[in-house]
Amino acid sequence: KRYGHPTSLRNRHVPKTRTNRGRRLIHAGFEAPHGNGGFRRFLGSHKSGVAPALHPHRSLHFEEFPLPDKGVGCIYLIQEDPDGRCSLYVNCGLPGQVSRPHNHGGSWAIVGGVIGVEHHRLYERMDEGSTSGHAELKLKSELDVCPGTAVSMLADGIHSIHALSDQPLLHLHLYGWGFPKQGEREEFDLETGEIQRFRLENMGCIEDAR
Repeated sequence: KRYGHPTSLRNRHVPKTRTNRGRRLIHAGFEAPHGNGGFRRFLGSHKSGVAPALHPHRSLHFEEFPLPDKGVGCIYLIQEDPDGRCSLYVNCGLPGQVSRPHNHGGSWAIVGGVIGVEHHRLYERMDEGSTSGHAELKLKSELDVCPGTAVSMLADGIHSIHALSDQPLLHLHLYGWGFPKQGEREEFDLETGEIQRFRLENMGCIEDAR
């Protein structure tokens, strides 16, 4: 199956990576409430020089990773390998934000729920890129990412996000490549089939919080 599906984080699908570090990060991050204990245990025992994602005084709460004063959200980088791989972000968002279908610039992606619920729609591209600037998408599945669950996508995965509840969000986003090393992201107009450039600045502020 090409796309992730709703599943307990105790028994979830994680894309294969060049190393097992991405898999261990996302598994460890949910071993304790809000992920703190798991990250500390994993990073405390890891000897390869990875910078700690969460220091002992940090926790996955809005006090540590504040919501934006304005706009739709804030994204905080908390771990990244020296070569730009296995980049882990805390994504905080206000209620009501919606993103059109988009890809991740050739990077696999995992979204893990910590606080709040967001609805994901997963798509498959049917046209195989035969027409420049145009895509035909087919809805494959839908799921809610809530605390303790995750969704994973391969490097060619396409999804849309719908945060339609009245609760703000704080989720973990793990990418095979960090934003600076991803290829150009694309977003898709479902009505016209037009492909447009996905602009990261539309996601809100992006901050290095390591």
